[in-house]
Amino acid sequence: MTHNISIPAFDINNQEEATFTATESGEFEFHCANMCGSGHRDMNEIS
Repeated sequence: MTHNISIPAFDINNQEEATFTATESGEFEFHCANMCGSGHRDMNEIS
């Protein structure tokens, strides 16, 4: 199963390996950006 990660605050929407350094501190939403199956809607977090 392929998953993408999306972190809108940092304009990240990637299916491949990604490395980045956050430019600000705080809590940010991230979620799976690929319709991956029945649990897709539950694949989100704020961290």
